Order: sequence, then C-alpha cells, then structure tokens
Amino acid sequence: MTETMQGDDDYEEEALGPSLAMPPLYMLRTVARCPECGRAQHVYMLGCVAFHDAEDLRPIEDFHFLRLIHSVPEPVLSLLKDRCPGYYFDHTEEAEPPYLMNHCQCGARLDDDYLNGDIGAAFMPGTPEGYEDFELFLLPIDEAVPVECSCMLGGGEYLAFDHVKPWAEL
Repeated sequence: MTETMQGDDDYEEEALGPSLAMPPLYMLRTVARCPECGRAQHVYMLGCVAFHDAEDLRPIEDFHFLRLIHSVPEPVLSLLKDRCPGYYFDHTEEAEPPYLMNHCQCGARLDDDYLNGDIGAAFMPGTPEGYEDFELFLLPIDEAVPVECSCMLGGGEYLAFDHVKPWAEL
C-alpha cells in the first residue's frame, strides 16, 4: 500500500483490506555494485502488470515496480528464498519495520533507496535504453497477491516482455 496516514485513518484503511499485486507477476533482475566492497552482483525487484491499492475502486493497469515491500504471502517468499538468496526481509533502522531488501555477499544492505531512489540507480535508469539491462522472470503465480508496499510507475513500457524467461531459469 502507498504511504499510510496515522491516527483516525488507521481504522478506515484496515477495513479496506489489503492491496493486491495483479498477475502476471515478475521478478526483475539487474546488476549493481555494492557500495561497501565494490562487488558487482545481481539485485532483484518484484513487479506486476496491474496494482489494486486498497483505497482505489479498480486496479491501475500499468506496470508497477514494487518497493518497500513490508508484507507478502509465504508462498511468494518461498519462491524468492530458493532463487534470490540475498533478497530477504531486513530493515535499515532498528525502529523501522523490515521490508524485502537486497544484500551483498559481504553483508551490506542494498536498500531500496540505493537501488531505486534516484535517477541512474540500478532500478531507475536515466534512459529508455537502461531498461534493456533488466532481465524479467515470470513468477508461477496466477492469482492476485495481497501485499503491503509502495509502488513506482513509469518505465514499464521499456521492459522487454517479449524476452521474459520462465521462473525455472532464474
């Protein structure tokens, strides 16, 4: 879900139900350098072709890059655990809730601000050609997935959907 309000709105949001990532769902993979050790490695991000925010009446049918994922069902986590070992729940500050975050083999956290917080970051290329570096893998999920996260729109039109690989190839 996008940013939440505090106070009286908490009750109303809870009554709305979860946000939903609508299938097909994709794992995006690209390469980034660790800011601590300098090692180049694969990094991951989830995406979906439509997103139904709990506050909206209908899904927005546009590619969504899912970031700051605070909750996702266990079957999805199981898929990620086997093929994306450096992508797991962690937090940048002790007081903040954990979210799905990339990690370097050296142990450094490659948080979402580092990977997609500014133009030129691994998942926020500055040009349409930069999206050519993304590999897309189709997750074997055919129903909407309840998720608590933020989303980024824009850039999905540059993804190579004609070169999507099956999940088994990740």
